[in-house]
Amino acid sequence: MGYTIAEQMGLLSEISRDGYHVQELRIVDQAGHRLTGFGTGVFAELTSGRYVTLQRSHLSRLLYE
Repeated sequence: MGYTIAEQMGLLSEISRDGYHVQELRIVDQAGHRLTGFGTGVFAELTSGRYVTLQRSHLSRLLYE
């Protein structure tokens, strides 16, 4: 729903520019060594490529502008 609204507002290029395009989620130990993880490709597939992570403060700035 939020992605559709951003699209209607003409904000997709800005969101894509400012957003994080996470490729893998990892769980690491205290030393930073990878314990496990998984690729985020499934999220892109399930959302037809409409997947991006954006900080709330960045979204607020885009909406305000």
